[in-house]
Amino acid sequence: MATLLDAAMGIRCRSLLDDDHGVVTVQLSITFANGAKLGDQLIAKPTIIKVGRRFIMMHADLLRQVDGVLIAHGDGTFAVNPRSQGLDGD
Repeated sequence: MATLLDAAMGIRCRSLLDDDHGVVTVQLSITFANGAKLGDQLIAKPTIIKVGRRFIMMHADLLRQVDGVLIAHGDGTFAVNPRSQGLDGD
């Protein structure tokens, strides 16, 4: 569930940027509200909180598709970086 929330927020961040920039998760916090069963279809709904020059703040809800019940909530901060740089800044 954490990976799904992180990916949904990261993809939404990425949609805000030019092709020559990417994002890296620098902070991720997940709150689990309800359980999900094997086979449940889940929907992640990311929301932009703030877009800065170097960081993007997001949150996202993970909902069970059949009834809209909140399964988990995530808050994330993503660093914006040029794609030519490696993760270590090289």
